[in-house]
Amino acid sequence: IFAAAPPPDSTLLQMAIDMADGFAMLHSQGISHRDVKPLNILVTSDFKIRICDFGISTKKERKKESIDMGNFTQQPLQERKHAAIKAAVGTPIYMAPEQHREKHKELSWKASEMVDIYGYGICLLEMFGGIPLKDLMPLQVDLY
Repeated sequence: IFAAAPPPDSTLLQMAIDMADGFAMLHSQGISHRDVKPLNILVTSDFKIRICDFGISTKKERKKESIDMGNFTQQPLQERKHAAIKAAVGTPIYMAPEQHREKHKELSWKASEMVDIYGYGICLLEMFGGIPLKDLMPLQVDLY
């Protein structure tokens, strides 16, 4: 939500595209933010987007090829599932349903990517609607 009057729709649209590009770049590098919310999206004075607060982000390990060393073979690393979640991770009102549902299981890499996309959608809702999510709908979340 903007402190002053919101910028024109064309600027908002470009900001939305820039955010999507930022998340696409992170995901292409194997990084999942996992706490996407408006407070973690900074906007410069010229409306450039900066994604911040990677405190609970995860990075996918890449598989490596097997290496034949004569009698020994180095096996490829397995793709690691990220962050065994023993407690809900993220900001409850902005968390995707699968973050709540998976809180006692491992959240797979693909689910981590999807929760970023969910958070991005919430950011768009607030950005284009001009109203914080908490004011649009009170949300009850079972954290246990």
